[in-house]
Amino acid sequence: MLRSNTTLTSLDLSDNNIGANGAKQIMEGLRYNSTLTKLYFKNNKIGDNAGAYISTMIKDNKCLQYLDISENNLQTNAGILVSLSLESNSTLKYLNLAHNQMLEASNNSDSNIKRCHQALQNIFQRNKTMTNLELEGNCLLENIAKEINSSLARNLMLGGTRKKKKKLFSLLFDD
Repeated sequence: MLRSNTTLTSLDLSDNNIGANGAKQIMEGLRYNSTLTKLYFKNNKIGDNAGAYISTMIKDNKCLQYLDISENNLQTNAGILVSLSLESNSTLKYLNLAHNQMLEASNNSDSNIKRCHQALQNIFQRNKTMTNLELEGNCLLENIAKEINSSLARNLMLGGTRKKKKKLFSLLFDD
């Protein structure tokens, strides 16, 4: 249904306890969808394994501009996969990964945390279209957040959009 959709431009599936298997089906349907521009997929208990499905959809989808996958218990593996997929995506402008405890030490190995930090830092080396990235609630290190913020600010200037730095920092730092 989602693959052949020609009219739906926004879809809110938040708070539906969809799980990893449901996420797989939905992300498969969205891989080649050419009309949906906004997907709200917050708080669906999809877990870290769903990161592979999300990243494949991000790589292949050429229409989606807004994606909210916050509060889904995505860990470092999902963070790495999603970050890598963003390097080749040229349509997604807003991504909400907030409150996934992605970099929390009790849930992840030190080596995976380092790899995820590095992947998050590298997003903007190739992706020049992303203008909003929400990462609060993920135990992001301050120096990494500052580097991401700087890269994000460059993208905003390239896109002709000007936002106050304070707003950018509020997206990235845990309060």
